[in-house]
Amino acid sequence: MEERYQRLSKLWEKINLHKDNPVRWIQYLKETNDHEFIVQNIEVALAKMPFTKSAWKAYILYLKTVDIFEMLNVYSRYCHFFVDDWKMREMYRLEIVKLCRKEINVRNWANDYRCLNKELHIPVGYEYLFKII
Repeated sequence: MEERYQRLSKLWEKINLHKDNPVRWIQYLKETNDHEFIVQNIEVALAKMPFTKSAWKAYILYLKTVDIFEMLNVYSRYCHFFVDDWKMREMYRLEIVKLCRKEINVRNWANDYRCLNKELHIPVGYEYLFKII
């Protein structure tokens, strides 16, 4: 019990030490191996610092390894929040396409992507997405 306490205490120090570096901070959060703890802390951090793109991107990378549907939800939120980030928008589209090819139901996110581009009159990838769905 004491060994666990010491290990978690050191980890907590590392987590607090890297609060200003979202990528390292998330890296140390992942060491807890507690998905719920990780997600709750990242969501709170995003609410407090919504314009920190590196935190959003690190969160998406984390979710890609544990929950593809939540990853798509965060991609959607990111793309609606940072409407001018064309690279991330394209990465969102590519994730939708990749999952669709695996015959995973991504219709909600495909529709979200279509609406996102329709509302902002952006033709990038729009026709291609219609061909695969």
